Amino acid sequence: MYRHNAGFTSIPFPTPPAACSAGRSRWQMLLASGLSLVALIFPAAIEAQVALPNYAEMGIEALLNIEVISAVKRQEPLFRSPSAIFVITQEDIRRSGASNIPDLLRMVPGLQVAQVDAYGWAISVRGFAERYANKLLVLIDGRTVYDPLFAGVHWDVQNLLLEDVERIEVVRGPGATLWGANAVNGVINILTRSSQETQGGMIAASSGSIEPARVHARYGGTLGSAATYRISGNYFRRDHSVDAAREPIADAWQAGSLGFRADWFATPKDSVLFQTGVQVRGADESLLLPVLTPPFQTLSVSRQQHRTGNALVRWTRRQRPDSEWSLQAYYDLLDFHSQALEEHLHTVDLDFQHQFRLSERHQWFWGLCYRLIMEEFRGSFLIAIEEEAEQQFS
Repeated sequence: MYRHNAGFTSIPFPTPPAACSAGRSRWQMLLASGLSLVALIFPAAIEAQVALPNYAEMGIEALLNIEVISAVKRQEPLFRSPSAIFVITQEDIRRSGASNIPDLLRMVPGLQVAQVDAYGWAISVRGFAERYANKLLVLIDGRTVYDPLFAGVHWDVQNLLLEDVERIEVVRGPGATLWGANAVNGVINILTRSSQETQGGMIAASSGSIEPARVHARYGGTLGSAATYRISGNYFRRDHSVDAAREPIADAWQAGSLGFRADWFATPKDSVLFQTGVQVRGADESLLLPVLTPPFQTLSVSRQQHRTGNALVRWTRRQRPDSEWSLQAYYDLLDFHSQALEEHLHTVDLDFQHQFRLSERHQWFWGLCYRLIMEEFRGSFLIAIEEEAEQQFS
């Protein structure tokens, strides 16, 4: 597919950046080119904002000692992990040029990533890849994001600011013993950076033939002497794709998100994390709907709406270097409307985990979890829902 992009850059600000807007066509190109020129004039300031280790200059031993947590739910060196695990670092993200999570996952060995249309991806581990593939657990800072309707993930709704992602750990193989439901073929654990590491301001913009507009911004500050916070926003618009005959397909879409994170280091042993965010997505949808008269199907184009919101609180206490416990609670809201299905989902999750070392060779881990899911569906002529009343299960 032919694609060209205008310049892409990120610029740190000591104060919140002023709002800016630009129209389509050449004004986008001028804006992106201007940001690139500023980046060339002030390269030192940009490098100071992204203080990341240079993995290309690290030795084999140092690379193997990179700490991961997804395999056994505690920090340990990568070479001691008992699972087939792959880590995408912030340095990998910065150098990849990817603008979304699915494109980042293409670099993971053993992970099948295919793009269905402009806003749909099929991602699976050790199994058949399809758009609604299940048996794969995806978490963002400990919050599960799969839809219990089909046990799959709406990848187009995971609109994260990639500059805020610390690393992505992918465990290939079953992990349901530690991680619970849906971790049959693997676990994708997305960890974002602490607000303490993202102080100051940043704004980034890009424009191209497929994505006419992409703008995201972030600002971090302090709350007293022991707490920090971060506010981030992201908006992009992607044009429709084309078929083999170069004819346009009605699948253009746009999405925006707004997020907040606060980290409170109450004592040397206690830390509290609070984060919340909302996302709104709209996309054109083309469906072949069955009809009762010849040719027995008709092409219908409509607008699909997807709105989500979440809030998470986690208290972690490290009693000793080899013992800690955490208490986490989060709430998720999903509101989905299309011509084939309507879904309203509320999820409340409480989770307690405790790990400690009983002897030199044994690390014990136990926990309790309660999850309440309230769903309401409305079917259509294309999709039939047997019970359209509210369903609750935990």
